[in-house]
Amino acid sequence: MAVLNVSTEKKYIRRLKNAFGLLDYIAIKKEIRSGDMQVFLINGLVIATREEPQNKHFVIVGAQGAGLKRAIPQIYMLAKSKGFNTIRFHNDNGKFPKMTNAKLIRSNKKEYVFEVTIP
Repeated sequence: MAVLNVSTEKKYIRRLKNAFGLLDYIAIKKEIRSGDMQVFLINGLVIATREEPQNKHFVIVGAQGAGLKRAIPQIYMLAKSKGFNTIRFHNDNGKFPKMTNAKLIRSNKKEYVFEVTIP
């Protein structure tokens, strides 16, 4: 499974609209355009990411599409290739693939935040 940087391809950025509310989507588009956030395609799954070197986190801000569980090894490799050992994952449903060592570190009615140490 290949990991492709699709940060400049509008059709993939538009797919993220379903993962965020309209206001968040508008803000995220600005961050992608400025280069503060990147968008990757992994076998049909689109993920929006940002890097937080000060916290040593590779952050998945949102994902759209099927196949998160299958994409975990590629996400781990991507984060490691960028020098990270920890991934933070934000979502709105409180679920994360059981095959990971993810820990829920924060939640409210709108968002769940998991942290994964890459094995």
